[in-house]
Amino acid sequence: MTSETSRVLDMLQEGKIDAEEAERLLDVLYQNRSQENARSSSVVQTEVASSTRRPKFLRVLIVDGDSEKVDVRVPLKLLRLGMPLAEAMPDGVRETISEQGIDLSKFADLDDDEFYDALGELRVDIVDDDSTVRVFCE
Repeated sequence: MTSETSRVLDMLQEGKIDAEEAERLLDVLYQNRSQENARSSSVVQTEVASSTRRPKFLRVLIVDGDSEKVDVRVPLKLLRLGMPLAEAMPDGVRETISEQGIDLSKFADLDDDEFYDALGELRVDIVDDDSTVRVFCE
């Protein structure tokens, strides 16, 4: 029994609400729990599906404080057709990724399956004071 359900039953026992009001509150609690379960199930299904399919976009997000400074989505097909991966990123992001020991030029030598597999696993999160740089594929 959840704490919310227990509180409703306590209010009923104390005479603060009648049986009809208790039933209505319990119905609302049940509906909210069902919706939360459906949402969490949907998130898990989305994560499983996204982990088994090829990524379609390279995403670069830069947040400085509370404001979003950069939000770039580059189609991976465009990168695969010959645009070097490093050219798709803003200069600051490229430098920061290089400082982390990641050599983006190595992606050019990969065949299609290797390219999409490698980028599907690409996750770079750099947090510095009040700014965040995230590079990932989706």
